[in-house]
Amino acid sequence: NAVLCWFEIRFDACHKPVAFATGPESPPTCWKQTAFFLEGPPLSVKAGDRVKGMIAVRKYSEKRRHIDIKILCRVNSGSGQVH
Repeated sequence: NAVLCWFEIRFDACHKPVAFATGPESPPTCWKQTAFFLEGPPLSVKAGDRVKGMIAVRKYSEKRRHIDIKILCRVNSGSGQVH
């Protein structure tokens, strides 16, 4: 079980607008995709199911690149699992 993440970004309010994405079908950048591997029992997901979730990020320590990430996933309207 994992959640895969990437981003798309646009800088429109500058002298030369810039946009790029880091998705799996986008041209390579120095930023890549990220996989968050989940602990606990696997989520059961079938074709047609709706998966909803939330990602919360906060500073973890005084070290500027350390962060704490919590992920909540729900399939259909069942109970969520926090990872």
